[in-house]
Amino acid sequence: MMKQASIRYGLIAGVGVVAYFLLFYLIKPGLVLNPYVWWISLIIYLWAMLQAAKIEGESDSFLSFLKPAFAVFVMGNAFFYCFYYYLFGVYDPSLVDLQREMMAASPRAPENLDELDLSVTFNKVFFAYCSSLIAGFLYALGIAYLARQAK
Repeated sequence: MMKQASIRYGLIAGVGVVAYFLLFYLIKPGLVLNPYVWWISLIIYLWAMLQAAKIEGESDSFLSFLKPAFAVFVMGNAFFYCFYYYLFGVYDPSLVDLQREMMAASPRAPENLDELDLSVTFNKVFFAYCSSLIAGFLYALGIAYLARQAK
């Protein structure tokens, strides 16, 4: 069963990442499409995962470090993907058009860009969330290792 630190830091990560993206959206909506903004948001998750793992981990069990780290990612990323669905799919669907324009301006744009369906639907967002859990698990493995070494 998850302990309080996993829940607390999962909420902190989720709210933190949403606030981070909301800040960039309020500055200039197109900034939420910047890959650097996306990659830097990972710091919030990693920090929260490490805090929960350090609190809940017991030095004799690697799994006791892995569980809270992964739980934080699962919870925090669920918050983010709910926000993402609302922002791109409901509140400001013009971001999808802006994304297409930015992709078209890139020299690495796919040849079939006009045929790509970039729409934001619940099913697509849910699949993206589930897919992100694979990377989240790998991050949790690394965090669990670091937290165990630190304890």
